[in-house]
Amino acid sequence: MDKQIKATNSAGPNVGLSSPNATPVSDLKLSDAVVGPSILAMIREGGRPMVIDWISEEIDMVNRLCGGGMDQATVTMCAELILDRFKFRTANALRIALRDGLNSGKIFGKLTYPLIGEWLTAHEEAVEAMNYQQHLATK
Repeated sequence: MDKQIKATNSAGPNVGLSSPNATPVSDLKLSDAVVGPSILAMIREGGRPMVIDWISEEIDMVNRLCGGGMDQATVTMCAELILDRFKFRTANALRIALRDGLNSGKIFGKLTYPLIGEWLTAHEEAVEAMNYQQHLATK
């Protein structure tokens, strides 16, 4: 993965996601989903192909954890679809959504894009609920 992708994490704002100093996905909290640059900002900085490669790596890891039912062309297509749908969220948000999806236990058979889409939707709902609760706390 290209070192140009940056994430704000405990190691600092200039650590690439593939860096050994990047925050492990298991340590990320829901509040970390709104920390760091958006995926769209990463596209502007490093280009769409570089971000597609990064998302493909993330999806490929999830694919392998689910038994490896997707070939590389399918993984890349999923990355393209996720990029179009999720580009206004952060890299941490995508990583958290995939982690929480894996931990949900709702994987019946092979990994598919519709299943990943459900994970992303569930994550969006959780982030919006968190933001709403924070808003109510300020009233």
